[in-house]
Amino acid sequence: MESNEHFLADWLDGKITDEELRHLVSPADFKSYLKIRRTLSLSQIADPDIELNLAKTKQKLAEGSKSRRLTRAKRFLYAAAIAACILIAAALFNIFSFGAGVRTNSNTTGHVWDDGTMITVGTGSSLERTRLYSLNRKVRMDSQAYFEVSKGRLFKVSTPEGSVEVLGTKFSVLSREGYFEVICYEGHVRAISKDFSADLKKGDAFRRYHSESENYSVADQNPGWIGQESTFLKTPVEIVIDRLATQYGYEIDYPQEIKPVRFTGSFTHGDLDKALQSVLTPLGMKYEVGRETIRVYP
Repeated sequence: MESNEHFLADWLDGKITDEELRHLVSPADFKSYLKIRRTLSLSQIADPDIELNLAKTKQKLAEGSKSRRLTRAKRFLYAAAIAACILIAAALFNIFSFGAGVRTNSNTTGHVWDDGTMITVGTGSSLERTRLYSLNRKVRMDSQAYFEVSKGRLFKVSTPEGSVEVLGTKFSVLSREGYFEVICYEGHVRAISKDFSADLKKGDAFRRYHSESENYSVADQNPGWIGQESTFLKTPVEIVIDRLATQYGYEIDYPQEIKPVRFTGSFTHGDLDKALQSVLTPLGMKYEVGRETIRVYP
């Protein structure tokens, strides 16, 4: 069964042709696989409860084995139906489950996927995509990433603080606890954050800071952080300091009362002292750099 599931996954992902698959599995399995592909292509797929479906399938299999009143023919048909359910469940598991991902520590990294989508993952961020990405273009991420999505099936980004849905465009996402920000650089995106959503076009931006949501505009053609400078527009200091700490690998201890203060400016990725001065001097703050911690004080 495991090898068949592997063949099915590769075939649905376009790595194996119909003719190649025909020689790798039995005629009955091949017919079942064709039905699976035909079913999946009829409509946009919604994420199923895979564990629940598998549990129900196992339960039906157990009940079928206990029944003594079925004829031999009915038992055969029932077993075939159960096998088909298991094959479909295995296929759906591959389509909707997430595979190996990307995690960055001290560097920003770029990736180009098979469909032409280009993703730049920010420092201290993580991102992973579904196993059969060609059928279900869904990724989940934490922290910061920039996307240049090729046109095709619906592309969805999920984060702990909100999600983004697009067909083909350029946009960035920043998601931290209590903060969710989406900036559209080309095309059209829909940002969804808990009880609020926003449709964004080129130059539009949306952010939610705890319970406060706002729309604003940007003039940049792409996010500065994919180069050597992080830029901010009326961004809560809490988020700015978090990005600075992540970029340089320090813990930053600062007065909690300045968290909600809004900051407009930037900091460089190449010089810690200059970066600290760029952020803290306008706030009237001083700092001391220790071995692992930076202390900020009035």
